[in-house]
Amino acid sequence: MLKKLAAVVVLGHGLIHLMGFVVQFQLADIEGLSYTTQVLDGMVDVGAGGATALGILWLLAALAMMAAAAGLFFDAAWERKVLLGAVLLSIIVTLLGWPDSRFGVLVNFIILGALIVRKPAQVGVA
Repeated sequence: MLKKLAAVVVLGHGLIHLMGFVVQFQLADIEGLSYTTQVLDGMVDVGAGGATALGILWLLAALAMMAAAAGLFFDAAWERKVLLGAVLLSIIVTLLGWPDSRFGVLVNFIILGALIVRKPAQVGVA
């Protein structure tokens, strides 16, 4: 049951990443978020090409989180590896989007902590 709940949280986090993609590709306006070519709280301007690349990273992080959520929900053998990759990518993207994505950074570190603390399932042990 706890894994199913974790899957819902990870899925929700992944869906929120889609907002970054939508904004960076200027597909829709989302209150509180705006298209930008700046990352790291405005310290670096990456230009239009960098903003597009950032949008692609948001999309990849969303898809990775959704895949990890499916793995968690269905108790797939690969779910830990995919979730670790997804959360590491998400950490990078949310740090680049700081401060707008500061809550996402917190969620990522909670997920990462849970991954570290949680023991992997033992397969084939009688």
